Order: sequence, then C-alpha cells, then structure tokens
Amino acid sequence: MLNFEDTAYPRFKKSYSESELQKLFYPSEEEIEFCKNNSTGEKPLLCMVLLLKSFQNIGYFIQLNEIPELIIKFIVEKSNFKGTINELIHGYQDSGSKRRHVKCIREYLNIKQFNNGGNDLLENVLPEMALIKHELIDLINISLEYLVKERFEIPAFRTIHDICKYHRAKVNHKIYIDIFEKLDQSGRYYLGNLFLERNQEHSLWDDLKKDLEKPSFKVMADMLMRQKLLQTMSRYNNLIQYLPPIKIQTFYEEANGYDIGSLFKVKEDKRLTLILCFLYTKLARINDDLCNVFIKRIKKFNVRAKFELQLYLDKNSEKTESVFKTFNEIEDQVKSGIQELEKINEITNIVNNNQELFDYARTQVESGIKNFNRFVWNHYKQSRKRLLKILTALNLSSTSEDSSIINAIEYMLFHKDTTTEWLYPGRIYKRKGKTGPILIDFSWILDNWWKLVTGKKKRDGFPQKINRKHFEACLCNQIALELQAGDLCINNSIDYSDYRKELISEEESLRTLDEYGKLIGISTNKKQFIIDIQSNLEKSANFTDETFQENPDFKIQNGEPKLKKYIPIEKDKAKLKELESMLDKKMQKHSMSLLNILISGNNLLNLTKFFGPNSGHAAKIKDEEMRYILTIFAYGTGLGPTQTAKAVPEVNRRKISFLNLRHTSVDKIDNCIRSVINIYNKFDLPKLWGNGSRAAADGTHWDMYDNNLLSEYHIRYGQFGGIGYYHISDTYIALFSHFISCGMREGIFILDGLSKNKSDIQPDTIHGDSHAQMLTGFGLSYLLGIKLMPRIKNWKDLNFYKPSSEQIFKHIDSLFTKEKIDWDLIEKYLYDMIRVAHSIKAGKINPSTILKRLNTSSRKNKLYYAFRELGRVIRTTYLLNYLSDQDLRRIVQSSTNKCESFNKFVKWIYFGEDMITKNDREEQLRVIKYNHLIAVVLTFYNVYAITKSVKELTSEGLKVDPILISKINPYRTGHVNRFGVYEIQDRKLDDIDFELKV
Repeated sequence: MLNFEDTAYPRFKKSYSESELQKLFYPSEEEIEFCKNNSTGEKPLLCMVLLLKSFQNIGYFIQLNEIPELIIKFIVEKSNFKGTINELIHGYQDSGSKRRHVKCIREYLNIKQFNNGGNDLLENVLPEMALIKHELIDLINISLEYLVKERFEIPAFRTIHDICKYHRAKVNHKIYIDIFEKLDQSGRYYLGNLFLERNQEHSLWDDLKKDLEKPSFKVMADMLMRQKLLQTMSRYNNLIQYLPPIKIQTFYEEANGYDIGSLFKVKEDKRLTLILCFLYTKLARINDDLCNVFIKRIKKFNVRAKFELQLYLDKNSEKTESVFKTFNEIEDQVKSGIQELEKINEITNIVNNNQELFDYARTQVESGIKNFNRFVWNHYKQSRKRLLKILTALNLSSTSEDSSIINAIEYMLFHKDTTTEWLYPGRIYKRKGKTGPILIDFSWILDNWWKLVTGKKKRDGFPQKINRKHFEACLCNQIALELQAGDLCINNSIDYSDYRKELISEEESLRTLDEYGKLIGISTNKKQFIIDIQSNLEKSANFTDETFQENPDFKIQNGEPKLKKYIPIEKDKAKLKELESMLDKKMQKHSMSLLNILISGNNLLNLTKFFGPNSGHAAKIKDEEMRYILTIFAYGTGLGPTQTAKAVPEVNRRKISFLNLRHTSVDKIDNCIRSVINIYNKFDLPKLWGNGSRAAADGTHWDMYDNNLLSEYHIRYGQFGGIGYYHISDTYIALFSHFISCGMREGIFILDGLSKNKSDIQPDTIHGDSHAQMLTGFGLSYLLGIKLMPRIKNWKDLNFYKPSSEQIFKHIDSLFTKEKIDWDLIEKYLYDMIRVAHSIKAGKINPSTILKRLNTSSRKNKLYYAFRELGRVIRTTYLLNYLSDQDLRRIVQSSTNKCESFNKFVKWIYFGEDMITKNDREEQLRVIKYNHLIAVVLTFYNVYAITKSVKELTSEGLKVDPILISKINPYRTGHVNRFGVYEIQDRKLDDIDFELKV
C-alpha cells in the first residue's frame, strides 16, 4: 500500500524557520478570543489553540503528541505557559474537552465532517477522474483537492486510499461490462477465438506482441502485411475510441504482460476489452512505424540525391570551366573594336561550335545548379512500389481546410500504374471502369521543384502538363514534411494524430487566459506582451553594449565576435583532494554490493510498495519484496534474469521475467523514482550543490542491435543505438529519463522532463547542450514559464535580432542581422501560442509532441512562424546575457557537467551487458527506467553515507569547509561491489539523518 508521504496528503514539515512558525502557527487575537470563549483554564485554552493551529495547517485533527515538538514549543513559549509540555497534553487526548473543542473548531472554520457528505462528494468526482487518471497517487491528490475546496475535514489516509482504489476498480469494471454488452454474439465469438489457434512454437498473440525488425525492403513488406492484418482484426475498434487515451494505454500494458495461456484465464468481459485495446494500440503503432519508415526513406533519398549532385558537379567540372571560358570569349568579342556585323558573326560561330556546352549550361540554369531534387527520382524509384503501398494503407487526412495534398495523393495513387512521362492534370482519365480525379491546386509545390514538375520556369497560371516521375518524388517529399509539421495526420495513430484535438478548447483557454498569465508571470494583453519582451531584449542589448569594453571575455575583432572559454579557477585543490581521501576511507565502512544497497535501501525507502499486479488485483507472492528488488537489479544492471539467477542463490529466472511483465510498468517505476527523489530532497547536503531551481538535460548513447525499429546510426557516436536522455537537478539527482531514437533531435524532448516531473524538486530553469537551442523551443519554454539556458557552442553562427531596426549600438552593432523580428505575427497568434502552452501545463499534451511539429517549417502552420519569431526574441535576449555575464556561463557549464558525470554513472551501473539486448521498444524504455531507478537509489545511498562520514569527521575535530563539500559529487562508486556471486544481506541501516551542519 502507498504511504501518505507519496501523495499530497497534508502533513507537518520536518522543520520550520522562525518566519514560517510566525506566519503559520502564531494565533491571532481573534483566534485567542475564540479559544478563550470555548475553554476554561490555561491548559485547555492552550490545547485548543494547538488543535486549531494544527488543523488549519493539515486539515484534520490529530493527537497533540503527534504535533511536532517545535510547533508545540513555539506556541507554548508565546503564551508564557510555565509547565511542561507533557503536563499540558496529559489527560487531554480522550477528554470531553477535546471532543467539544473539535466541534467548536469545525463550526468556527465552517468545516464539514467527512462522514457528513465527503464520501458523497467523492462518489460524484472519482468516477469521472478515474477515467482520465489511472495511478492511485493522482486519484488521491485529486480527491484531496476537492475535499479542501468544498471545506471538508480530510479523512484518514487509509480511508481515502481505499475509496480511490474502489472507484478505480468500479470504473474499470463498468468499462468491461459496457464494451462486452455492445459486442454482439458474433463479435464476442470473433474476439474470443481470435488467438486460440497456434502452431507448435508460438501463437499469433506472441507474434503481435513482438516488435518487427529494423526497416528494410523485406521488413517493409512484413509491416504492410501486419498493418493489413491488424486493420482486419480491429473491426470493433469503434467500441473503444470513446475511451480516454490513458485507459487504452493502461489496458494495453496489462494485456501485453499476459502470455496466451494467462490471457484466457481472465474473465471474459475484461479479456475482450484488453484484446480490443491491445489491437487498437498495436494498429496505431504500426501506422506510426509505417510513417517513420516513409519519412526516413524520403530523407535518405534526399541525402543520396545531394551526394549524386556533388558527384555530377565534380564529374562535369571541366565543362563548367569551359562554359566560363566560352563566356569570356563572347565578352572579348563584345568589347572588341570590330564592326557590329563581324561581332555578331564571331559570337554566332562561338555559339554554334560550343552547342553542347550551351545545352549543359541551360540545363544547369533551368534545374538549378545546386538543386539536388532533379536526382531524387533516381533513388525514389527503387522503393516506389512500397512507398505507394504505404500511402495506400495509411488513412491520411489534412489537419486544416487545405485539402490540396490529399487531392494530389488521390491523383498520384490513381495513376500509380501509368508509365507515360507526362500527365495532364485538367484531363479526365478513366481506368478499369473508374474515373480519375483532376488536379487543380499546385500551391504546395515548392519553387525548387516547380520547373522539374511542370516544365515551366515561372509560376504563371495552371500548368497544362506535369512530369509524372518528378511529380511523385515531389509529392512524397512534401507528404513527409507535412507529416512532421502536423499538417497531415493519421486517424488511428499515436505520434501522427491530429495534436490540435488534444489541446484545451479555445473557449476554455480564453476564459482562463488571465489566470494562466498570472501563474506564468506574463502579460496576456497582446500590446503589453510585445512591450515587455521588446523591453527585455532592449535592456539586454544595451547592457551588453555598455559593458562591452569592461568585459574581458567577449571581444569583436575585425567584425568577428569571440568569447573566451570559461576555465574554472580551482582553489584549495590540495585541501579538496585531502577531504576526498578522508571521505573515501570513511565510506569504505558503508561498502556493500550493488544488490545489497538496493535491499538495504528498500528498508529505508520502501521502493517495492509501488509494484504490484498490472491488473490492480492483489496477488500474494512469496518473498514479494525480494523478488521485486531482484527484478530491478536484473534489468537495471543489464545482467538479465538468467545471469541474475546464476549469480544469486535460490533465484528463479522465470519468476523475475514474470514480475517484469506482469507487476511493473514505466509509470510504476517513475513513481518509485519520484518517491526516492522526494526523500533525497530532505537531506541538507544536496542544498550545498544547488537549490533545486535548475536542471540540465543531456543524452548518452546506448548501444543496441541495429536490427530493430528504434536503432539508428548516430554520426557523433559512429555506431547504431538509441539515446538515453536524462534531466539532472542541480542537486545531482536525476529527475526524469527518456529513451529516443538517434535520428530524433534531442532538444525536442528537453521540456518533457520538466512537464512530467512530479517530484518535490521543481526546477524553472533548464540547461542543455547545443541541441537545445531550437528557436521554437525558446518560444514555447517562455510561455511555459521555463527559462531555457543551453550551452551553445556555435553561438557566433546564430542570428542576433535587434529590438528595432532603427537602433544602433556603439560596440556590438555588427552582432545583429539585418533581418527584422515580425512583432505583428507574435501579437496576432499570441493567444493561439498560449493555448498550446496552457494545454501542456494542464497535462493534455507533451511539449515534445508540439516541438516535433514545430521542428519543421510549414506553409500552412502559421503557429510555427509565430513561435519562431518569439523564439528569436527570447534566444537573442539569452545570448546577450550569456555573453555579458560570466557567472551565467559558469552556472550553465557546471550544470551540463553534472549531466556528463551522470551519463558515466548510469553506464557504470549497467555492467552486465555492453548494449541493450531487448528488441522491443517497451522493454528498451523499461531497461532505461530500471537503470535510472538504481542510479537514484545509489545517489541517495551515497548522500546518506557522505552525510554520516562528514559528521564523523566533524566529531573527530575536523573543521569541514562547506565550499569544499560543495565541490564533491555523489556519483561515487569506490565503495560499491558490482561483480561476483551475490550473497543476499539484509543489512540494517541506521535511521536517516538528513541534517548536516558544517
């Protein structure tokens, strides 16, 4: 069962400052008067005051001896009570006075007892909430919010926990029954027998659970076959389309954990629902995979076409030189003093004698000398049939009223078997008894394709004919771009659905606009918003200009800006080394194997309480806690179930695999990580490293077999694999983790870690490497109230924008581009941009979903250009501050260095394998999460051990400088044993001592 510490259930803090005690617990004159009127004598009066002030802070009545002594002492001292605290409290706990005081306080504060309507309130709220939230933590927090809002006394934690659990199960059961009843007899029979047939080795269920291999010609055909099979099997998808995505995902994860034998042990109504959600999700994912394959192929064609263009130019370099020479000859004739008629004859002879060169020059000019698109067809034609099959299989639609691309796709697919070079878009074609569409709108064709497709130099009116080959290549290229930009979508999809449907409504956004602006700290008046950001940019530019000559690090020499590399000054290096050595010796007392650190850590952290059957039903498992710990260890270290079973006596491989599939999920592991972070945050030691207001994000390469859908070749690492992407707090604890393809731009995910982070550490500033400096990312982060401050290596290649084009700066004017900020565009689309940000804050959509769409320019999506313009303002403001502020550069570098240290730390923990051997995407992500969990537990354990070690050194008479402590990081491994046969030792650790006074 969860503990109340894992939720928002109100509780007293561990400690309070003097100002907090004064603000929260000092009784007002009115409150004193109220208590005097309802109590007789000094002791009852003080007890009533304690009861009143404690209730005001936590929302429920507790025994006075459960109130922290710090609070009792504060109130007692302020009242000048002469007796002892025990004397004060003794006899009050079960007295009639307390019962009467409780009643009076309820009336005074206008608070209702939970038994007097609170349960009814939750009866109305929870069924709706349980549809869109699955985790008990979320349901408990929502329940608390409603109870406080409606002024109800908060019940015992166990009560609210059981109520939420009951309603979640009730809602799920109702879904099962509703879907079962909507299925007719044939539907029940069909789904019930869908996976019964099996061959000797495996079933269709097992086949569908597995991811396909890396896309190739063969696998593309397999993908199309699987998509067709899933479409056929998903004939009853309409029955679950009304379900919230979280329910479909939850039921899918539960179904995916069953083997075929276990699936058929599940009750029929639930089993059929799980099967439907499984098929629905698998179809959505295969559609996404087909889109990814399509886009990657088009990108590959473009890369190859560029390479072919370069080869072509190199091969014809002599012709190009001859063209220049011939041009010079003509110029010489024009400038010669001979008669005009003779000039014309000479020039005519030159042209006639070099006709081949002029044909070559004309082709280059008409096609564009650097226009690689003319070579795309050469590579496209090899995959043409399969790419057209993908487009036929996918149900593409437009996310706007512009249907020109959809019409063009219909036209292309109708003529897919045509072999003629030219098509006539205005002509009506008939094939196999069907009349083909005509093509009217060509506005989607980009300028560098126009001549290739239409044969015309200028876009002057309707083209009479189009080149079939270049038309297909051009259209497929545009489809790939519009899928990435979100202008095209797929109805049954996850990554390529219409994200606009997931945003909060326009009406709700406008209704709560001012409230959102106050929350974020921005003006929602369009004119004032522009004034504010323009003013911030102007202040930063003026400051950088005014301090330019005094800035020792930033110079502009011969028009080229230069920034001196920040090199930290290492003070007290010898003292730090000595302290490190003493700490290492002390920490050897805390030496344990990695497995035993998890086991002992579980005694303090209660990690395993978050794991349990994905079905939600309790199931008694022998040695449950130990088996959960072994599962975390097996997958988080890369040893796997088989090697773990060999290394740990009396452990069964199958039991570990079973728990991984049936008792864990990504959400459960994330909740476990969050719990560790919250307890870690109570330590004093991490406060010396940072205050939790900053985090840094960075990725590290994880090697994988190249034969799977996620694995891609990464140029920087020179090998195949995926990217583990982590968000690290300035207190060194890892807040969140992702696992993404090498082909993905890491910066797209930089804001996700903050939006999904539900821990007590809530940074408002995020650092990253150069990958994080997307313009749209800067714009979106500003509207989310997040300060994006990456370390940008190529800053001098970026454009700086002036607040106004008329402004001239004395020293730094050469930094700025002549291009202007489109302030009117920002103002026009401000409310639309805020609606997107508000939807992210409300948890409706992930930042990465938006940034993927805003990573590609789109002629239709004006929001992209608005975010880009806002991003130009915010990024320029940041860059100017970065150049003029050495402290800012130091903080950015220090934060990103923490990421690099953590990347080495997680790889050290993953010692059992050199790569992630799983070929299933869900299992790959789960491995990253298990590894992340072990990393935060080990970080916690190290801080626990360092705290004890420093205290021992202090007790031995050593004066420990806090500045030296602030330079030590907790990613220490010298005291940890990774290898060998593991003897399970449940070593009892001392209670956690969070305080550290140095």
